[in-house]
Amino acid sequence: MKLRATIARFLSVASLAMVGTVASDIGDFVPQAEGATGGVVVLSVTRRGILFDNATFHMVNITIGGNSQSAILSLDTSTSSMYVNSDCEIDFPVADYMCRKYPKYDPGASDTSELLNPPRDRTPAKYADNVKIGNLTLEKYDFFVRTATESTQLTGRLGLAHNKDSIASDLVARGVINSNAFGFNPGLMNKTGSLIFGGIDTKKYRCHLERFQHPVLDKDSRDRILLGVEMTGASLTLPGMPYKAFDSASVNPYNYTYPRGIPYVTRSETVFSAFPARLFHAIGKSIPGAQYEQDAFSEQGKSTTVDNTTFSRVGYSVPCSPSLEGTISFTFGQTTHISVPLSSFVVQQTRTLCLLAMTATNPEDLDTYAIGSVILDDAYMAFDWANYAIWFGELDDCGSNIVPVDKGKDAFPVMDGCNCPKTEHPQDPKDDPKDEPKKDQKKGVAAPSTAYLSPSSLALVALLIAAVTLLD
Repeated sequence: MKLRATIARFLSVASLAMVGTVASDIGDFVPQAEGATGGVVVLSVTRRGILFDNATFHMVNITIGGNSQSAILSLDTSTSSMYVNSDCEIDFPVADYMCRKYPKYDPGASDTSELLNPPRDRTPAKYADNVKIGNLTLEKYDFFVRTATESTQLTGRLGLAHNKDSIASDLVARGVINSNAFGFNPGLMNKTGSLIFGGIDTKKYRCHLERFQHPVLDKDSRDRILLGVEMTGASLTLPGMPYKAFDSASVNPYNYTYPRGIPYVTRSETVFSAFPARLFHAIGKSIPGAQYEQDAFSEQGKSTTVDNTTFSRVGYSVPCSPSLEGTISFTFGQTTHISVPLSSFVVQQTRTLCLLAMTATNPEDLDTYAIGSVILDDAYMAFDWANYAIWFGELDDCGSNIVPVDKGKDAFPVMDGCNCPKTEHPQDPKDDPKDEPKKDQKKGVAAPSTAYLSPSSLALVALLIAAVTLLD
C-alpha cells in the first residue's frame, strides 16, 4: 500500500510538472522584475516635467562607469543613439537652471571610460563605458557625451529608433534578447510606466494592438529609420456643443496613396504633434478662445515657408486658465482610438503663454508629420524592428503579463489586453469551429485543447500506471 501511494503521488507530481513545462513552452510567462531575465530587459518609466507642470517627458534612470554615475535619460523614439550631458551652457536662464538639476556624466571620473571619437563640428564626443540598465550591465557600450546642450535637450536621451548602433540592436547582438523589439508603456497618470526590451506587457493596453508597417527614412540621417502610424480620423467634443468630426479633406488633404491615411511618425521626445495645415487650422478654429499665433515658436527654431505660409513657428494660443473642458480624439488605422482631454492638450510655454499641443508642417516632408508625447501619453506602442512594424493601441492597466518576443516574421505575440468587449469573443461552443485548432497566445501557433505530453513522457506514465495496477 505504501509503495502504491508513493507511486501514485509521484505520478501526480510528474504529470503536473510536465503540464507546467508545456504551459511555459506555449507562452505562459510570469511577469519579470527589472533586469535581464526571461529574454527581456525591463526599465521603469516616469513622467517628469521639464519646464512647466503639464509639459512632461518619459524618463528612465541608468548608471554609467566604474564609479556608477547616475544618469536620467528622456526616451526618444526618433533618435537611435544614447546621449548624456557633461555640463550645461544654455542661454535660456530657466532651461539652464533645470538642466543643472539633473546629474551629469564625467568620463574622467570613470576608470572604465574610453574615448572613441573626439568632438568635431556639430558631432559630440563618442565614448564607450559600462552602462547599467535595470540589473543588466552592458560593458563597453558606445554613446555620445555633450559638453553643451540646447534648450530642448535638458537631459540625456536614450534613442529608440533603429540602426545598427541602437540599444535594442546591441542587446540582440549580445544575446540578451531574442528579437529587436520593445514595448513602451508611458504609464497612466501618477503611475510608473515601463520600457521592455525584447518583450511586451499584454496588461497595459486596451483589448488589442493594431499593426502598422510604414517605415520612413529620416531625412536627417540616411541610416536611421522611423515608423509611422496612419491617422484616419479626428474629432472634437466640447461641453454644450454637438460632436464634431473633421472631414477627410482635413485629415488627409494631400491624398497620399497609403492604404488608409497619412503615416505619422511617433516622437516621444517632443510635446507638440505636427499636423497637416488644414487639420491644424480646423482644430484651432473649433476651440473657443483659441487665437492663431504666427510667431508662437520664434525662439525655438527657424521657420519653414511653403506657398508663402510659415509652418514650423505657427501655433494656437489659449488662455492658461481656467482649463479647457472637452476631449479631442484621433483614430489610427481601423480600430485604434486615442482620446486626450483638452486640458492635457494645452502646453504652457511661458508663465503667460499657453498653446495647443500642435503645429503645422511642410507637406513635402513626410517624416515631419508626427504624433507628440501629449497624444502618446495615452497610447501603448510596441516596436517590432525585426519586421519594421509598430503595434499601436490605447493605453490601459489591468495588471502585468510580460511576454518575450521571439525571432521570425510572425513571432510577435498577438494577445488580448484589457477590457475586450464580450461580443468579440463568443462563449457559445457552436461559435467555435471544431475542425480548427485553438490559437495560442502567439500568432500562428496552435495550442492543444489538452496538455501535450511527449512520447517519452507518455511511456513513463504508462509504466507507472501499470505498476499501480499490478499492486492491486
